[in-house]
Amino acid sequence: MLTEGQSKYIATLSDDQKMIVKPFNPKGLEVADQIIAEIHGVEPDLEIMLLGSLPLRISGQEDIDLSVWCIKSEQPKYLGSFVKLFGELTKKGENTIRWDFHRDGFSVGLWLTDPTILTSQTPS
Repeated sequence: MLTEGQSKYIATLSDDQKMIVKPFNPKGLEVADQIIAEIHGVEPDLEIMLLGSLPLRISGQEDIDLSVWCIKSEQPKYLGSFVKLFGELTKKGENTIRWDFHRDGFSVGLWLTDPTILTSQTPS
């Protein structure tokens, strides 16, 4: 239940700033597993991590967030395989390459990410 102030604040946001939280959908795990299998089919040595609400099996945006760990200097070696699987990249950052696409009703964010950068590391 939202307070009156929260409702008023949400009403000021544009539609592209709002997110819809949906109940956990186990089909997302199946779709994520398919994507992971596709990647491992062409690049079996890459470590892949499923992130966000999906692996926690909790409510979320009904999206799939995948990080594929690969040091920056090795990323160009894998670029061709990922383009064949997922199409043209969405964004290339200093240490990351990103793809955004839809699969079976789910929005997918996939990052080829350098695990040695500080933002990729988990706290000790």
